Amino acid sequence: MTRVAPFSQQSLILYHTLNHQQTMLDKQVQLSSGKIAQDYSGIARDSSRLVTNEAAKERTLQFMNNIDVVQQRLTLTDDAMSSIDKITREARKILNATLDGPDSHQSDFIDFMTNVRALVADALNTKDGTRFIFSGSRVDQAPVSFGSPYRSVSLIESNGTTVDRTFYDSYYEDVLGNTLPYTAGTGSFYEQIYFDKNGVLPNLVGFPVVDTDNPTMTEFNSEDPGLWQYYVDRLDSTQMLANPKTDYYNGDSVDSQVRADDGFTINYGARANAPSFQQLITAVDAMVNLPQSTIATPEGLALIQKARDMVENVLVADAADGFQSLSELQVNVNGPRNTLASIRERHEQFTIYADTVIQEVEGVDQAELIASLQSDQVQLEASYSVLSRISTLTILDFLR
Repeated sequence: MTRVAPFSQQSLILYHTLNHQQTMLDKQVQLSSGKIAQDYSGIARDSSRLVTNEAAKERTLQFMNNIDVVQQRLTLTDDAMSSIDKITREARKILNATLDGPDSHQSDFIDFMTNVRALVADALNTKDGTRFIFSGSRVDQAPVSFGSPYRSVSLIESNGTTVDRTFYDSYYEDVLGNTLPYTAGTGSFYEQIYFDKNGVLPNLVGFPVVDTDNPTMTEFNSEDPGLWQYYVDRLDSTQMLANPKTDYYNGDSVDSQVRADDGFTINYGARANAPSFQQLITAVDAMVNLPQSTIATPEGLALIQKARDMVENVLVADAADGFQSLSELQVNVNGPRNTLASIRERHEQFTIYADTVIQEVEGVDQAELIASLQSDQVQLEASYSVLSRISTLTILDFLR
């Protein structure tokens, strides 16, 4: 048996057949992957353009993810604040009812206020997964706690007849960071309160026991009938608003931030030490620590009236109050949501553009590629057929 064609010619035919087969395999990979090449060398001319757009798209997707996470947190914040607003409105109803009577509202008054305080704390301790959203940057720390070092807002001792100086003492020591004024030579607790209000020391007439550090209600009001109201008014005084009692707060004063775009960072959320929350907690805690026996007394009613006024100020926007109401704070919380939504929409438009560019650079026309593969398949099958027939020919077949 001898070859019909020279060896070199047969080898050339085989080479082209195998090369055509490899071309088909490359096209099948392109069809399955949707890409012209599997590495940058296959698109060397456009590789820089592709890398730039891929990096920009990846960065944009990260910005979009940041925005989505923050939008979820803002939704939780808004829900928590709506709950607090609802709870506060219920507290206002009970305070009004207790001021107006009848006595049936007074029997469960302390229990109700205790529940209000707990519900407000639960709402402010809302978490996004493991992250507390009202704690500033201390996201691992529950922002509100009424355990140590918190000192309660107590103005009347549990016996119902003695003025409690806990609030006064803790405010000077814990908030203002000062030693108690009446330890510096100006006298006792009662004398200091009297001096704060009137600018002179009392003459102490009407103090048979002369325990001016622990005066009874009668003793406290004996020289100045307005002294108790002055003590109560300290709960929302200008000094209090300028130097709030926030020892319930375990977070920090750092605003939460999100990087939503290149060179653009926005603050968002709220902290549990906001003045509206502080005033609400102070008012409610004063009610929690109000002895049941004093609710219907003039002193108890004066304290309840003050709590009611503070709650009203927390609910109703009033520039004269010097702080944002819950509704104003909630509006500020929701403000960034629209901004972030607008930025996200712009990012979405860019990703569409980037996908178009990336597809132009590395993508394939699948319809065209399928048609080409079908044509190649026909040619390859013909080549195999020819090779098969040639391999079986002999000189005798040729001579015939």
